[in-house]
Amino acid sequence: MLFIYAAISLALQVKTKLLQLLITFSSTTYSNATLYAPSSDYETATCWKEFYTIIAIPIITVDEAGYTKAFNDDDIDFTELVTSNPGDAEITITYIEIDSDGNETGTETSTQPTEIGTYKVTIYVEETETSASASAETTLTVTKATSQASLENASDGYTINYGDDAVDIESDITNPANAEISIAYVDENGNSYSTQPTDAGEYDVVITIAETDNYEGDELTTTLTIEKAQPTLTISVDDIYEGETLNVEVETNSDGEQTISFVDESGNETTDEPTTAGDYSVIVNIAESDNYLSASDTASFSVMTDNAISDITTEASTIRAEDNMIVITTSSARAIAKVVNMIGITVIETVVYQGETRIEMAHGGVYIVVLSDGTTSKVLIR
Repeated sequence: MLFIYAAISLALQVKTKLLQLLITFSSTTYSNATLYAPSSDYETATCWKEFYTIIAIPIITVDEAGYTKAFNDDDIDFTELVTSNPGDAEITITYIEIDSDGNETGTETSTQPTEIGTYKVTIYVEETETSASASAETTLTVTKATSQASLENASDGYTINYGDDAVDIESDITNPANAEISIAYVDENGNSYSTQPTDAGEYDVVITIAETDNYEGDELTTTLTIEKAQPTLTISVDDIYEGETLNVEVETNSDGEQTISFVDESGNETTDEPTTAGDYSVIVNIAESDNYLSASDTASFSVMTDNAISDITTEASTIRAEDNMIVITTSSARAIAKVVNMIGITVIETVVYQGETRIEMAHGGVYIVVLSDGTTSKVLIR
């Protein structure tokens, strides 16, 4: 409901032998004020009416329910409630805090309050030569503002791998109220944690913004996904002679179950360690675990015979291994070279000539190289 503190507008109508004063108040016209001039002629009435002064009253319109603004909102312009100011008079606004019963509890001020509370507002229009003074009262309630907190990655969420550094979610929160923040992480089973989880899984992140003196509390939500990590896997295995124990060393950061198998030159796979001479591959498989993906790797090794011959070097020739090559250097004009694997099978037989000859090997392992000039050497091809 609007209360109107009204102005009185006056109008004079002068007629012959009659001066009638019409008073208009709040859009209703009254004619019960009739003044007779001291003489019956028009001129005398005209002179007589000059002794009267017409005074107007300003109109102030306020809302019965009062006015409300939130903390940090722009000031309300209460001067706009003066809807009619015929004398263009000065307007002053004062504020004083009141309790729930309307009792004044603070100190009057002309500055519009920003702190939370309810205030009596007095609007006063000064008197002028042509208008009367007027005043009206209403209330101003300053409420807490919304937290205005926001989260940069609220919709996309956060994704990291197991073993990565924790996500600094708090630094992504815009918190104009400087309110206390608490973060809870809820797993797929509904368990809640106050510290950021490290195990792989999907987590709901609930961010609580505490209420302050001037701001309401709030709650923000997002997600945290910790994906399983790719494990590291390194295999170390050395060549052995028949009868020796094979040592396969596996280094990994995964806690998944490990299985080791061996593959011979024919492609046959077994979990039994090889004991006969030959070239082999060792395969290590690591099963997927709670925090790691599965992984697999291979390494090559040879089982050699005990009677592998010793190197025999002549003046004419030398034999060495270089990467995946057998390098033969000879001063003979022509020589026959045989490459024999550790189970006695000749895998290469070729003619070499004076100078350096390189023989590329398709497979790694230990080989015996024999030249027709008597030079013999055991080489390891990786």
